[in-house]
Amino acid sequence: MAVEQIGKSLNVNDFVAGEKGQGLIDHLQGVVDETERVTSELENDGAQVQHDLHGPGKLTACELGVGSGLSVLLSTSGNGVFYVDGRRYEVAQNTIIGSVPDNATSHLYLDRQLNPTYLDVNTYPDPKASRPASTWYVGKVTASAGSVTSVDDSDADTVADIDSIRSTLDNHETRITSLEGGSQGGGVTQAQVDQTVSDAIAQHVSDMHQGGTADGVVDIERVPADLVVNYLQLVLNLTERYAPEAPDGQRNVLIDVDGVWGDGSFSSPNYRLGASTW
Repeated sequence: MAVEQIGKSLNVNDFVAGEKGQGLIDHLQGVVDETERVTSELENDGAQVQHDLHGPGKLTACELGVGSGLSVLLSTSGNGVFYVDGRRYEVAQNTIIGSVPDNATSHLYLDRQLNPTYLDVNTYPDPKASRPASTWYVGKVTASAGSVTSVDDSDADTVADIDSIRSTLDNHETRITSLEGGSQGGGVTQAQVDQTVSDAIAQHVSDMHQGGTADGVVDIERVPADLVVNYLQLVLNLTERYAPEAPDGQRNVLIDVDGVWGDGSFSSPNYRLGASTW
């Protein structure tokens, strides 16, 4: 867009005005200035996006090591890369960072020029919440009697490059595909879920002595009719004994209906009642 606007602004008079082509020189300088401005804006926008997405921190190497005296070494495994304010910076292997506070444990922060800031861990227990502007958290440093005794960078600020992010997303996509498709990678299909639930219900019913199962489908057995009749007869007999005036009324509301189910035989689970003509 910026190049297009510059092209539209060209004027033939720019190339002929002034002696010795001064008009052309001025115009070209204007083009260069505009290009630099647009480039700077793009870089700032890109840095802001990087910062918003990942914040500050190390990308590669940038480990902490114990140095001599009151100093530490940065990036002990090789040349490192870190980000501050969304911009990328490099650091040489075993760069010395000095001025470590003696007889204290401190949080170490670095700006883009590797200038250190130390904050006492007792006063500032949360290193991320206490991070100074335009710095990244490198780690924790302990010094005693004029020497650094230990370093801990396990909680250092870190950022991920685009390849790492893409790899993570691809891994999640693969796992989701496996789950949806029921692959050998541990996926589960809807049919398997349905069968598992059905089996669990059937087993629960069986354990409660309420019936049996067939092919994972619950089948509740009916209470034999002769047991129901016997139970009702027992109720009538007890009522007649302890409340003689009640049985006549109760008999009037009970209706004995003969019937069959199954094949009509007397063998379980097939039953035939009373006077049935089956």
